[in-house]
Amino acid sequence: MKKIFMIAALAASLCLSACGSSAGSSAADTQAASAETEAAASETEDASYQTLLDDSTAKIEYVNVFEANGLQGDTYMTLKVKNNTDEEITVSLEDAEIEGESVTVKPGSDNSLAAGKETQMTFLIKGYTMMQFEELTCKINIQDKSLSTIEETDPITIIK
Repeated sequence: MKKIFMIAALAASLCLSACGSSAGSSAADTQAASAETEAAASETEDASYQTLLDDSTAKIEYVNVFEANGLQGDTYMTLKVKNNTDEEITVSLEDAEIEGESVTVKPGSDNSLAAGKETQMTFLIKGYTMMQFEELTCKINIQDKSLSTIEETDPITIIK
């Protein structure tokens, strides 16, 4: 229950910072959201998740999917990411499909991670509710600081 509350709090924080009434988000807001994400990651360290990638570049695990209150028609997916390199990486999900149909998956939180760090990253699955799919197929793309691809997986099926 505590994990669900932390994830819901994280989602609310992300929504408020992204949809707030101010014209832009401040560095303090971004740091606060990042700190909440890292706190959630450390709390779930003992949990067992579906491992999507585990090599010298990164370890990436599927955590869950959820819908944010007030944002109907979209689903968020949380991945636990550990950067195994000595440089900053950026993680994205490419060529995503649900039941053979192409879908848009965008970062719902900061998708860059410093060397040796671990956090949870949120991705927005546009146009699908949690009830509309059981699995998502995509490639995981990892880029360095200059946004050059350092690793891209073959298609991976994520089962929720």
